[in-house]
Amino acid sequence: MQTIKFEIGSIGRPFSDDYVMEVESEIGIKFPLAYIDFMKHANGGKPIKQFFSIGSNEKVIERFLSFVEDYKNDELGLYDIEVVWSQIEDRLEEGVCPFAALFAGDFLCFDFQKGGVPSIVLWNHDAAARGNPCYQHVANSFDEFLTSLKAAEISA
Repeated sequence: MQTIKFEIGSIGRPFSDDYVMEVESEIGIKFPLAYIDFMKHANGGKPIKQFFSIGSNEKVIERFLSFVEDYKNDELGLYDIEVVWSQIEDRLEEGVCPFAALFAGDFLCFDFQKGGVPSIVLWNHDAAARGNPCYQHVANSFDEFLTSLKAAEISA
């Protein structure tokens, strides 16, 4: 896995373990440790030219969601995981939680429904409806997902 570079100034403030536990309690999940470790240096960051393949399509990560303790008074507050989850939870199944925004309104989510290590799915906002979510499998784990990320080639 290559190092993910982020746009300058896009990474949010540090967050407390207590806040993560509050979010986990509200959503009813337990984030993987690999994800928490990643977020300690990438909280809300906008990656530079990072994409992944799903079938024959390439999807661009717009930004990783964030843990923002004072989300009402922080510019990254609208990207707080719990805030985003609360806006789309009626179109998700129980045990599914967004963690990254993709271009055009879709989200990458953890899928905890099978128990154990959560898989990574793409939630399609256009196809999802209340009580009828639409997911595509992306990776078997967060680590596998990070390994699959590619940096776009910038031509001169």
